[in-house]
Amino acid sequence: MKIWTSVLIGALVLAGCSSGDETPPPAPTQNESPSLDTEGTPSPTEEPEKPRDPAQTVDVEFFGAQARLSIYPIERSGEALLADIEVEPTGAPTIDLKSALSRQTTAFASGAEDLRLVDREAGRVVLAAQNAQLQPVGTKFARFDATEEGQTLSILFSAQVGDSVDLHVPNLGYIADIPVYDTEDPADFDRRLSELGGSGDVSSESFELGVRSAGYDEFSDVRQEDNEINWTISADVLFDFGEHKLDGMAKKAVEETISEIKDLAVDDAEIHLIGHTDDQGSAAFNQDLSERRAASVRKIFEEKLPASYTVTSEGKGKTEPAVEGTSEDARAANRRVEILFTAKETESIISGEADNIPDADVLTASGNDQIVFKTGPADDSPTAGVAIRSLRELDENYLLGLVEVELIEVPAGQTILSELFVKGGLDWKIGRSLSPYLQGDGTGLLTIATNGGRVYPLEYISGKNSSGADTYDVLGDAKPVGVLTEGDHFYLSVVWPNPGADSVTIDVPDRMRFTDVPVE
Repeated sequence: MKIWTSVLIGALVLAGCSSGDETPPPAPTQNESPSLDTEGTPSPTEEPEKPRDPAQTVDVEFFGAQARLSIYPIERSGEALLADIEVEPTGAPTIDLKSALSRQTTAFASGAEDLRLVDREAGRVVLAAQNAQLQPVGTKFARFDATEEGQTLSILFSAQVGDSVDLHVPNLGYIADIPVYDTEDPADFDRRLSELGGSGDVSSESFELGVRSAGYDEFSDVRQEDNEINWTISADVLFDFGEHKLDGMAKKAVEETISEIKDLAVDDAEIHLIGHTDDQGSAAFNQDLSERRAASVRKIFEEKLPASYTVTSEGKGKTEPAVEGTSEDARAANRRVEILFTAKETESIISGEADNIPDADVLTASGNDQIVFKTGPADDSPTAGVAIRSLRELDENYLLGLVEVELIEVPAGQTILSELFVKGGLDWKIGRSLSPYLQGDGTGLLTIATNGGRVYPLEYISGKNSSGADTYDVLGDAKPVGVLTEGDHFYLSVVWPNPGADSVTIDVPDRMRFTDVPVE
C-alpha cells in the first residue's frame, strides 16, 4: 500500500536550491570519477550546526575508498523529519558520492534523494520528501572532490514515526535505531528546510513492507502485508492449455493448499479467488477462461472448507498481468490463480524451521566462505567472488545481511556484471516485476531457505509499469552505478524477515547457496 504524507513548511525565501534534474554523463569505471559540470550550479549551503553529538559512527568502504559516516539524531517538527549524515574520508581515494548514493544504477545521484527511511515498528519504508516542484528536499550537490574535506548530507522525510527509525544509505550501509527528537527551534528548522528547497507543501511517499515466500516447486508464491495474504498458484500446474477442468493431481495440489490456508486464515474467513491468463487470444476468450478456472478452484475450496467460510471467485482475463513481456516465461508467470484472505494476527508465512531444505545442484559454500565462479558461459565472462560477510538480527522481525562482491578476473577489461545472481539477468519465474538491477546483480533474488520455501528480502509495491503490472522494490541494494573492472569489490546491504534461527542458509535459486551462515 502506498501512502502520501504531506506537511506545510513555513513560507521562507527559497535559497541554495537547484533543479535536481541532471542528465548523467557516460558511465565511468569505478576507479574514475565522473566529470561534473558546475556551471550554473549553486555552491553548497553552509554546513548546518549539529544539534547534538552523532548517534552513531560507521566506517564504510566503496570500491576501495574509505570514509566514516557520522549519523546524527533525526530532528522532527510535526511530521517533518530531517536527517543529517556527515561523510568524512579516512583515506585516499575519496568516495564519489554521486556514484555511491544512487539506486538507479544507470544514473548518478544528484544528492541524497535515494536514501530511504525505514520505520520497523510500523512496517513501512518512507521515500525522500519532495516539494511542490517534485524535487527532493535535501542536499543537491553530494560529491566528494579529491580533497580531504568531508560533506554533510541532509534529507527530509515526511511521516509519523516513533522514537527511532532506520536509514538505508545506498551502497554505504543500513543504519539501524537512529533516535528521533523534537526540534527545539522551529524557526531554525524551517530556515534549514528552505535552504534545502523545502518551503511550502512537501510530501513523502511511504509503502507498507511485505513478506514473500515461494515454494521450491515453483507451484505457489505467497505474499503477506500486515495480515493480508495473497497466495498465488501457477495455472500451468493446474490446467492444460486452454482448459479449465482440474485433473486428479491438480485437485490434490489444491487440497494441500487448502490445508495450509486453513491453518493461516482467520476463523470463518472470506476467501476470494481471482483467475488470470496470459496475453494470447481475444479478450473475451481469456475473460471466460479466467472465470472458469477460478470457479473450478472455488469448487474444491467449497467442498473442503466448513460451510462457515465464504468463498467467492472472479476472472480478470489478461487485464492484470503479474509481469511485463511476451516471452514464454513471462506468459507462464501471468497464468495464475490468486487466493486472497486474512490471516490470524498470530500467524506468519515465515517459518524458522530449516532442517528439511531440498538439496540444490548449485555452487555451495559454508558460513562466511566465498564462492568463486564465472558469471556467464562465454570465454570472456567475468570471474566473480561472492560471500555473506555478516548477518545481524535487528529485532525479532528483521534480519540484516551484508554481501561482498569481488571482481576477480575481467577478460574484456570492463563489465556491467548483469548476470551475477541469475543467468540472463532476469528471472521471470519470480512472478513479479522487479528491476533487473535488483535481480541480475543486486539483492532481489537472495533468499533465506526454510522448510516452507524461499523467503525473499522485504519488499514493497512501488508503482505500476506500462502493462499495468505492479512493480516491486526491496529493502536492499542494487548494483552500484557504472561499469566495473578487475579488482573492484563492493558491498550490498539487504534486509530479510527474521526466521529466528542461530544460523541460516542463503539460497540464490539455481545459482548458489551459502549454508550455516551464523546470525549475530
